[in-house]
Formats: sequence, C-alpha cells, structure tokens
Amino acid sequence: MTILMSIAQEKVEIARIQRYIELIETYEADTLDMLFVLSYAKTNNIDRNLYLLNEGGYTIDDKPIERDYILGVIKQIGRDELHARAFSLYDKD
Repeated sequence: MTILMSIAQEKVEIARIQRYIELIETYEADTLDMLFVLSYAKTNNIDRNLYLLNEGGYTIDDKPIERDYILGVIKQIGRDELHARAFSLYDKD
C-alpha cells in the first residue's frame, strides 16, 4: 500500500534530498576515509564502492582496499554532515 504525503511533507522531503545532493556535489574529500564516505554517498553500495576504489588504484599500505575497512569507516560516528547521512543510509539497510 502506498502512503501518500501531504504537500508540506513532500516539500520537506524535497528539501532534504536537495541538501543531500548539495553535500555530495560540494564535498571535498581530503583523506582516503573521506573519499570512502563520498563514494558510498554516491553509490549507496559498499561492494560497488570497493570495486570503484580498487579499480581507481587506491590502496592502503600498497594493498587493495578491503571491504571491512570501508565498513569500519562508514560505521564510525559521522565526522561531518555527509558522513552522518551516509551512516544513516547504511544503518537503514
């Protein structure tokens, strides 16, 4: 069953989504961990994130990035607004 929202609720949801898109588009990933957060925010998929980063040549101590490392970064308490939102997406899965 589809749950319909009021116009006011829809406007709030649109604003929330627009803010999330703005965060992604303006995010400056200054560290590898921040790059993980950004990549996850774009894909909402740990395995796709892992694949893209490893294919992009990113490594940790000259070794391919492991899934558990990315999970650990995503599961940390959000250090910034995008990280907090990415964690909340992961936590819902």
